[in-house]
Amino acid sequence: MALPRLGHFKRTLPQVSLNLVRYQHAHDFATPHEFDAAIQYGCGNWPSANARYLIGKETSIVCSPQLRDALPLRTPQDLMRATLLQHIEVPLAWQDWMEANGLDTSASRFGPGFNLYSFIIRAAVSGFGVGIMPTCLVEDELAAGSLVEPLKNRFDSPLGYYLCAPTARTNLSVYRLVAGWLEHCCNHPEGAAAPATAEAGAGCIFCAPQQGANGTNAVTNAAA
Repeated sequence: MALPRLGHFKRTLPQVSLNLVRYQHAHDFATPHEFDAAIQYGCGNWPSANARYLIGKETSIVCSPQLRDALPLRTPQDLMRATLLQHIEVPLAWQDWMEANGLDTSASRFGPGFNLYSFIIRAAVSGFGVGIMPTCLVEDELAAGSLVEPLKNRFDSPLGYYLCAPTARTNLSVYRLVAGWLEHCCNHPEGAAAPATAEAGAGCIFCAPQQGANGTNAVTNAAA
């Protein structure tokens, strides 16, 4: 999501030092952690945390084009004979989708499990099964054609990616800058590119006309 745009981050916010540490899901932000903020996947309700929604509620059903044609997959009912790839830390993903489509949920948790969406993506590309995941994670694969959406329709999940931090830290200027940059990347998919309309970029300091050679000054002044 943000990693491919770190070059843009460095050019836009050279005054901010960014360090990435080993990921750990924080359940309570009242407990000290080795990081200042974390991007977490969930419903947005973590104790003692300020959670800002970024992206990820839009969800896609994906598989390889070969698997789509071999089964074939055309309707929600067709998925009942497919191998459902499971994220072991998001166990209700298929159940939520089946309930929304009026299907029997008894088989919603059957299928090989993975602990990372990146593994599910690779398995789906290989034709191992059908994955359900945030659309933002498979944009490149969908554009390249290595994955397809056999059912076309997307699902609005209750889960998403949030920027989380202890409430006391959210007043820090550096936190506001990083949060604003992340929201810019998520709301404007091209990252460093300007939004399609002026209205789309309204209120975003990273879409200001003076961005570019003078982008650092614009960001610093806006934050002050």
